Amino acid sequence: MLAIRSVVHLTQIGDARSVIRPLQPGDLYLIQRLNRQATRFLTVQTFLQPYSVTRSALGSAIPLGDRRTTTYVLRQDRHGLVHDGFLQAQKRAGAPVVDIVCLAPSLDAPTGHPATWTKLLSAYLHDAMELGIERIYVDVLDQPMFVNTFCTVGFQTYSRQTIWRLFAPPLESVVSQGSAMIRPATPADDWAVSQLYGHTTPEL
Repeated sequence: MLAIRSVVHLTQIGDARSVIRPLQPGDLYLIQRLNRQATRFLTVQTFLQPYSVTRSALGSAIPLGDRRTTTYVLRQDRHGLVHDGFLQAQKRAGAPVVDIVCLAPSLDAPTGHPATWTKLLSAYLHDAMELGIERIYVDVLDQPMFVNTFCTVGFQTYSRQTIWRLFAPPLESVVSQGSAMIRPATPADDWAVSQLYGHTTPEL
């Protein structure tokens, strides 16, 4: 089981003071306030099963099994660029591997800035290394601001993938196609299906 160290990171920037530490009960209001501004990174899992920031934050305090979520909170006072934020990371069961699953506020939020993400990531990476975590992954959009922010703290590109998402058609369009015949596939359909596959599937 991955234990969270009760460590507080203090940095002084002029008259600004930032505190980065694991989640405490008094931080739940901050988590709820920034929830709508959070960036979620596990793209495929987010599509298939909506990710609850608050539930994961509560799971930080009450771990269940080897697969657990860690939440780090940044409290920032009197700084022009860096504001309050939080980071959530999830350890994979049975392996010293972690996925960064959420950061807030998002970079396009009114109070969002790469410096907030950099401070949170640097603090978490420092602790993760001491806890024996060997690899940390994050699934980010292939956009310069996202990639550069993570590269700043030591991440490197591992792989790239294109994710295609199928949106269900509205009910009206299905009703309007009432004459269309939908049935289970038969061996007689194999040739037509292979042709359709060849015409529509992107190449590797």
